[in-house]
Amino acid sequence: MTPSPAPPFNNVARRLKALRQDRRGATAAFFGVASLVVIGFAALATEVGRWYDIRRDLQNVADVAAIAGAKRFSVATNILAPVQTGINAEAQARVAAIDAASRNGYTITNADISFPNLTFTVNPPPGSVVAPPPLSVTAISVTVNRDENKLLTRLFPPATTTQRITATGVAGLINNGNACILALEGGLIMGGSTNIQAPGCVIASNRTGNNSIRVNGNPVVVAASLESVGTCTGCTSSNRISLTNGVFSTPGVPDPYADLKNIPLPLDISTQSGPQNNLNSTWRVADALAASGLPMRNDPLIGDYYVFGSNVDIGNGTVDLLPGTYFFRNGAGLEMRSGRLICSTCTQPPVQPTTPGSPQLSIAGSGVTLVFLGPNAARGLTANPGDIDISASAEVVLKAPSTGPYRGMLIYRQEPATSQIGGGNGTQEVSIQGNSNSNIAGAIYVPKADVDWRGNASLARAGCLVVVGGSIDSGGNSAFGAGRCDDLRVGLVPRTQVYRLLQ
Repeated sequence: MTPSPAPPFNNVARRLKALRQDRRGATAAFFGVASLVVIGFAALATEVGRWYDIRRDLQNVADVAAIAGAKRFSVATNILAPVQTGINAEAQARVAAIDAASRNGYTITNADISFPNLTFTVNPPPGSVVAPPPLSVTAISVTVNRDENKLLTRLFPPATTTQRITATGVAGLINNGNACILALEGGLIMGGSTNIQAPGCVIASNRTGNNSIRVNGNPVVVAASLESVGTCTGCTSSNRISLTNGVFSTPGVPDPYADLKNIPLPLDISTQSGPQNNLNSTWRVADALAASGLPMRNDPLIGDYYVFGSNVDIGNGTVDLLPGTYFFRNGAGLEMRSGRLICSTCTQPPVQPTTPGSPQLSIAGSGVTLVFLGPNAARGLTANPGDIDISASAEVVLKAPSTGPYRGMLIYRQEPATSQIGGGNGTQEVSIQGNSNSNIAGAIYVPKADVDWRGNASLARAGCLVVVGGSIDSGGNSAFGAGRCDDLRVGLVPRTQVYRLLQ
């Protein structure tokens, strides 16, 4: 007997049961579904990652445009506006920023540019007891935008077809610190085995073009920063250069002592007696006055003063001054082969303690200013100022006064009839060394001449030594500092400025 065939329903049921029990291909199916999810998230991450790449590019463009605008704003405000009428610094800054963005492939408009006023807290220089006021900066803010089409991110809110990517750069010209060494025109050289110790201070040069600052050989330089208008040659080539903040390009440091030439000279500028040439004994201003029967001359503005009409030429002797201002006229200069130049009745420059945390000593009080006079038609002076030559065997212990129109100024060599910077004769109008017993405090200002500085490190022991010259060639074991200069001439220590991104 032939069995009857199974009903069709039973066959389907058995096949479904077999299919449910069959595990072949399950992994492939799961992987296929999971791959779609993984690929989706990878695509989403790629899209968002691209946005971040674009934003980084936008930030670079915004920063470049902000720096360009800040530079133009500074030039228009500080250089053009004082000599031209109708200068709109903000308008010029906008043009510069828009041009910088365009050169980098992006278009911005005036609406993307603003000029916020920012305020910063300024740390006092090392050793200073006077906290600087908050720094207010007019900055330029530049915003750069780019719209990107959405792909997978359309599935997420907000429901838009494009994503706006934005970056903002903010830049401004800010004070970067006190300059202890400043070359106004002719550049600054540090070479050979020079050891320059200027911790906390800026070393700066206003020379344009090549070799604004030039580092030759393998000198030791310790400073806050090196800042120049032109190139800083060799400034990063030695591991013996230690800078707290680095090397900067700067728009230049305004001459901090330019106002000194406006101080009127006393009416009586006639010559008084001075020491003999190649002095090998002791000569005192007090004795010279006693012999003449006259006191120190006095001017209502300048105070006590004395006038030399010929060189003060010290061999192995001592010149002892009184507190006051000393004018050198008729081309009279100062030459010290050896010997001593002191002011025994002045407040003496202290030796600051070197132990960290020790309180610093004030250098306020009486002192002297040596003024080497240049041509002055009102006073009948026609000769150029005399030269200054202080040898390595000479001892100078002097400090500047902390009051009066020459406060803070130790040596001031007025401008000659024509600039003597880079005269090409192989000599410098001012050459200063000094022995290990020397100690001076104040500013040395020689605006139109070459300075050969081979100063001993002991010269800056009082905590304030600033050199501003037409050009400066620095060597030897030199030290500089501005930490105590607030005691002598508040606010007029040279301050450097640099363009910086502020946010």
